Amino acid sequence: MTSFKGINCPICNVPFSDADDIVVFPQCGAPYHRACYKQIGHCLYNHEAGEAWQTPETAKPDTEDSIRCPQCGTDNPAGS
Repeated sequence: MTSFKGINCPICNVPFSDADDIVVFPQCGAPYHRACYKQIGHCLYNHEAGEAWQTPETAKPDTEDSIRCPQCGTDNPAGS
């Protein structure tokens, strides 16, 4: 099973954690929090136009030394 930990949900932009209920759109592999996907009811990407989700190269899980901002994805020192 693929781990999406530390990658932001395309809808809410909050990073996934190991405890999240994640659904993956089968056509392009886009991961979503199940609740987020239920809100919009479809994939955000226009597959007919050739759009598809891609794994962010910079995505990495939070460490004890840093915390990822859920709004912009920037790593910040822990406690900041």
